Parts: sequence; C-alpha cells; structure tokens
Amino acid sequence: MSIALTQFGFRNKRSLPWLLLALVCMLASAYCFFGWMGAVGRISGWIGLPQYEPQIPRLETQARVWLALAFTLPFVAALVLSFGKRAAEEQSVPASPTSLTYRPESATEKRLAPIFQYLGQLVIAFLGTLCFVVGLFLLELLLHKHGIRSG
Repeated sequence: MSIALTQFGFRNKRSLPWLLLALVCMLASAYCFFGWMGAVGRISGWIGLPQYEPQIPRLETQARVWLALAFTLPFVAALVLSFGKRAAEEQSVPASPTSLTYRPESATEKRLAPIFQYLGQLVIAFLGTLCFVVGLFLLELLLHKHGIRSG
C-alpha cells in the first residue's frame, strides 16, 4: 500500500486522512449516481400511471439533487487530493543537496502547473468514482444472485 501511496505523492501519514476523505467523496459520488439512476427509473416507470402522477415532480427534484451530487463530489475529491499532496510536500525535506540542474521554469509553466496538477487529480477522482460504480454494481449483482435484497 505504501508504494501506491508514494506513487500519488502521499509520502507520509499526515496526508493519509486526505486520501481517505477523497475516497469517501468518490464512494459517495458513486452512491449518488445509483440514487439518480433509481429516481430516473421510478420516474420513467410511473409516467402515465395516474396514482403516481403527483409524486413525479418530487422525484424529478430528487433526481436533480442526486445528479448534482454525483458530478460535484469528484471535483471535491480532486481538491481534497491536492490538500493531501500539499501536506506531503510540506513534510518532505531533501536529505542532501542534489546536483542536477534543470532549465528554469517559464512564467507560463509556473502559472499552469497547479491547473494541470488539479486536472490530473480530477482524472484520478473520476476514475476512482467509476471504479466504485463498477464495484457497487458488481456487489449488487452478487447479492441479487444469492437472493439478498439490498433495498
């Protein structure tokens, strides 16, 4: 696990809570996705049935909230990942001076670096959310196969 943590810039235990919080945001986003799917499924199944017509506007509102949360939480997860990286960078101090020289960073590169880092973390957050969606779907299939109702 420590190799995976160092791969993404989490080198110390101070950044581990940020990583866990980001994972919780990704899992919550996946859960919200299934909440949205359930609301949309109920709406489409209830259209045309007079006994359920009054409940459809409430379900539409719920579907909008679920969808907004499903799309917003990966952005929050990416932001939390950047907090974890910042905590890791504050803790890491080079043991000895290095002798490598690099070309100086241009002003444009300095300004765009945080944006590209955030975009990379956003891709990680969306991929993590997608993995949680697939995992929850497979878990539901497994539970259904064994006759366990999940709700």
